[in-house]
Amino acid sequence: MTGLEANFSKTCLYSVKMGELPNLVVAAATLNCFAGLLPVTYLGLPISGRRPRRQEWEGLILKVCRRLSLWKVRHLSLGGRLTMVNSVLMTLPTYWMAMFKLSKWVTRDIDRIMRDFLWSGPDLEHPGCRLVKWQSLFRAHDQGGWGILDLTNFNRVLLGKWRWKFATNLNWSGVDIILFNYGGMHWNLFPRETRRISYFWKGVIGYLPPFRCCTFHVTSSGAETFFWKDR
Repeated sequence: MTGLEANFSKTCLYSVKMGELPNLVVAAATLNCFAGLLPVTYLGLPISGRRPRRQEWEGLILKVCRRLSLWKVRHLSLGGRLTMVNSVLMTLPTYWMAMFKLSKWVTRDIDRIMRDFLWSGPDLEHPGCRLVKWQSLFRAHDQGGWGILDLTNFNRVLLGKWRWKFATNLNWSGVDIILFNYGGMHWNLFPRETRRISYFWKGVIGYLPPFRCCTFHVTSSGAETFFWKDR
C-alpha cells in the first residue's frame, strides 16, 4: 500500500553455529538475502547470542574517551562541561543500557570519565580537585544537584520499559517470543525460574522488584491476577 519493500541487499540471515551453515545458505537463498554467522555488530551493539565480553564493554568505554579527544574544550567553563556531560557523554551508552544490565565496573569507569572531565576538562590524566561528591550531583536542580543522570538508575529504568511495553502492548512482536521462551501470562511480574534465559531478559527481570512497586493491577476477570502477589 505504501510502496515500501524490503531491501534484500541490506538483509542478512544469521546463525550462531557453524554446523547450521548449509541449512542457513538454503534459507537465505529462499529469502533472497545474504547468510552470516554471529557475532555481528548492529547499530554499535554486539549481537552474539551470549552476554557481552569484557573487551566489548571496554570498546564502549573507549568510545566515550574518544569523544572527549575530539572536542576543543580547554577553554569551556564548568557550566559548559556540565552541558557536554548531560547532552553528549550520557547519550553514548544509552542504547547499551536499554539492552543490557551494565556491570558495576563499567558504570564505575564511565562515571570516573565523566567526573574527571567535569572538574578537569579533557586532560583526564591529571584530574583536578572534585569540589562536590559525585552522587550529590545526581539530584535534581530544585534539590541542590546538577541533574546528572545516575547510570545505575537510568539502566534500571530503560530495562523496565521493556517490561512495560510487554505488559501494555500485546501487538508487539516480541510478546510471542518472550511467552514462547519463558511462559507465563501477559501481565506476570513474577516470572517462573528457568535455566535457559538470555542475558537481555535476565537483566529485565532482575529489575522487576522496583518495577512492581510503581505499578498496580486492575482486576477484571481475574484470569491474569495473582491474588496474593499482585498489588
